[in-house]
Amino acid sequence: MKLSVIDERDMTPELDEEIRAGLCTCFPADAPAFSRARPWHGSAPEYSVVLQDGERVVAHAGVVNRTITVGGGPLRVAGVQSVYVLPEGRGKGLSAPVLEAAMEEAARRDFDCGLLFCVPSLQPVYARCGWQGLGPREVIRVEKGRELPIPDKNVTMFYPIRITAFPEGPIHLQGNDW
Repeated sequence: MKLSVIDERDMTPELDEEIRAGLCTCFPADAPAFSRARPWHGSAPEYSVVLQDGERVVAHAGVVNRTITVGGGPLRVAGVQSVYVLPEGRGKGLSAPVLEAAMEEAARRDFDCGLLFCVPSLQPVYARCGWQGLGPREVIRVEKGRELPIPDKNVTMFYPIRITAFPEGPIHLQGNDW
């Protein structure tokens, strides 16, 4: 298996198509969106981490570059999006090297921290990889010019890079969630 960090400007159409196919497999309810494009809610990744078995992408994570505010102050986050492991690869620890490489690259790019949103059932997977749950917290996104809370089904998690503790206060994503 081959692990790669791919800058978005170096993304080939073939690799883009392979990642989108994996997203459609892993997120069938969102297949209509992922069959057309990888960005979630219009937030395109700055880079992606892929784990390939031959040409097939078996695990993936995209990373969005976003400056958000927390308690009114700015924070530059590596927003992790579209994480997947193909069904036949689950339970084999494939997400760990992908997430580790994503945050190592975020550190090289001087992000303050990582931030992601997941469903509660996936929180233990991310926690094993060093991510910390932020607990109940006001998180505001912007959709079509309107400020809205992120959906209640989401858990917000933080990964320390330049900062070791996430600041207190409400989180404003300064755009839609990723």
